Order: sequence, then structure tokens, then C-alpha cells
Amino acid sequence: MRVMSANRVLRTPQDFKRLRFRIEPSAVMQAQYRALGAATVPMPFKHVREGLKMGLVTGQENAWSNIRSQGFHDFQKYFTEARHSFLGYMLVTNANFWTNLPAEIRVELDKIIQQVTVEVNKNAREKAKMDRQRIIDSEQAEVITLTDPELEEWRALLTPIWKQFESQIGTEIMEQAMQADQAR
Repeated sequence: MRVMSANRVLRTPQDFKRLRFRIEPSAVMQAQYRALGAATVPMPFKHVREGLKMGLVTGQENAWSNIRSQGFHDFQKYFTEARHSFLGYMLVTNANFWTNLPAEIRVELDKIIQQVTVEVNKNAREKAKMDRQRIIDSEQAEVITLTDPELEEWRALLTPIWKQFESQIGTEIMEQAMQADQAR
């Protein structure tokens, strides 16, 4: 899960007023942060550290591994875990290539892909946990974990944005994301 940061506590949607948030070039992220009241600044990842250092942006979101590896906690004091965004990776292949493989090979590759996915996700969770703890141990940052009532306030504000993009993302994917969040 991605984490948001700023030099002020981000506990409620109102806390985003007058922040300039670095986002990836994404209509979803732009709508999300605008609903929170922040100005959005599309910026490539490689420029975020400098953007924070120079004050071009006053907030950002990333996975713990990116935050730690880039030293964002050197420039941001508060990190909020709102479970608002997931950083995921996928395996993509050409459909013609895949369907032209013999069925028995596709079956075996599917098994391997499932096994590797489980292991990679496990490793990513462990790394995130370690990087989070290292940032806490640095005593440079404070981690804020939202309570269930606080999360409900966020959901009430952001759910209409999910609906706005549902036709582009797909109803099935949106439902799976909501079920995964509720299962936590």
C-alpha cells in the first residue's frame, strides 16, 4: 500500500487544504487529491526528492520502499497510512503469443506464475514492513495510522471518484478492490 506524506499531520481530508501534492500523471490521482483540497503537481518519480527538497511540492505518496530508498523522510515529517492506493505490478504478454502456446505449457506457466506471484507479494510485504520500521527508527518521521472512523470519512469523500472512473477501470476490478480493502 502507498503512504502519503507532508510536513503536517494528514489525518482528515481537510488536512490537505493548500498542499501541493506530487502525483503521477493520472486522472484518478488528480481527481483524488483535488477532492481532498490539494493542488496537484504531476512529476516523474526521479524528480520527487528534489521537488520536496526545494519546496516545489509539499506532499507526496509512495510505497515504503520508495520512500526509504529516496530518503523522502529527510524532507517530510508525517507519513499517513490511509490504505488509499495500492502499488502493484503485473505480468503482461501478447495475447497471440499466449494463445499460440500449447495448452500444457500454458497450464504449467500458469502454475509457475501463481507460485511466483505469492512469493513476490510476500517479499514485498516484508520489505515494506522493514522499510517502514527503519524510517520509524530513524526518528525523523512519525507514522499515522488512521482509525476505522477516520477511514470511513475518507471513503465517503473518495467513493464518488471510484464511481467516476469505474467504466474505464472495470466494475469487476473495482469490486475486487473494495472487497480486498474490507477484508483487511
